[in-house]
Amino acid sequence: MQSKNHLSILAMAAVTLLFVVACGQSGNSSTLKVKVASLERCGATKPTIDLVKNTAKELGLAIDFEYVAITTREQAKMHRHLGSPTIQINGQDIEPAARDAYQFGIA
Repeated sequence: MQSKNHLSILAMAAVTLLFVVACGQSGNSSTLKVKVASLERCGATKPTIDLVKNTAKELGLAIDFEYVAITTREQAKMHRHLGSPTIQINGQDIEPAARDAYQFGIA
């Protein structure tokens, strides 16, 4: 079993990589649009938001951050919410396999 600190380091590395990839796609000078969508009761939301914001700050990246609380199936579909939390950078889900998914929900 991996320690909590080790998992935090892995999560930080993963988010850092995602930001770097997004910067390469959009150019370093532009602001990245980052959206976190989650169910209100999701315990991973705050740590995820903190990780995203701290990683952007450490990398010196300007982000336009938005949080969306998902409460209905219609919102889930509109915001492409596949699981809680869902993170999107410049409108693209950070999980490449999720980009072609169309089964959104609030379960």
